[in-house]
Amino acid sequence: MKVAFATQDLRRVDAHFGWAKNIAIYDVAPNGHVFLKAVEFEGDLKEDGNDDKLAPKIEAIKDCAILYVAAIGGAGAARVVANNIHPIKVNKPENILALLEKLERVLNGTPPPWLRKALAKDQRRTFEFDESGEMTEATEMAQQGDALDSPFLKELVKIWRAQDTYEAWEAKSDFELLEPYILDKEKRRALPIVGDPDPDTLWRLELFFNAVALSIERATGVMIQPMLKMHHEGFGRMVLIGGRLIAVNRQLRDMHRFGFDNLAKLAQEGDKYVRGGIDLIRKFPDVANY
Repeated sequence: MKVAFATQDLRRVDAHFGWAKNIAIYDVAPNGHVFLKAVEFEGDLKEDGNDDKLAPKIEAIKDCAILYVAAIGGAGAARVVANNIHPIKVNKPENILALLEKLERVLNGTPPPWLRKALAKDQRRTFEFDESGEMTEATEMAQQGDALDSPFLKELVKIWRAQDTYEAWEAKSDFELLEPYILDKEKRRALPIVGDPDPDTLWRLELFFNAVALSIERATGVMIQPMLKMHHEGFGRMVLIGGRLIAVNRQLRDMHRFGFDNLAKLAQEGDKYVRGGIDLIRKFPDVANY
């Protein structure tokens, strides 16, 4: 599995994630480790309330399962966890090689639950393909399970469960609740685009953006109000408003066919809106808290 280290001198974990000049990345296994690369970051990295500088670091570690840091802010931690990366904070500067050796010893023994989960997610990143070049059913199922762990889909599931006032869905799994959002190409083509969109489809659309709104609220403390304007022909606009700030602005088209190829795509789309809304609120806090 890939492990990232926030470091100033490339020898120790001695840096705040947002301020780190370098991210060192290693491939770690029970029988040893291999240095892969060091990603260097330039510019003013000091704490200034600007979370934009986190984006290239998240991009650099997106394939990693674990991130070691000396410190990390709330926004950074949220983004790291949203990318299924487990952050570990050291209490004092520690030598990277010593941490690698310690991790190898743990891998050779009985890894704790959080590490087993990180290992499982890392293995799911290595897609399996059959002879025709298509992903195997086992790989797709593993990806589905991985997606269900995303913070956004957990929020979406909570909202769906809250609609079940008579407990008619109590026996349904989380995947079964979200399955109506999944439309492959054949299902999408079979849906007509004339006439009014199906009310159930519009309901799923509203619950999707309600989950986005609540996720933004939890991260920022700003109350978010969704507003949907939909034409009967299937186009319209959804906005999420915090104070006087439009945190999310989405033009809607072909809502007769609203859906996603798989759960991973559903999670990615939701996370994209959540991150965008959080970034705008942090950029214009006075407008959002008006």
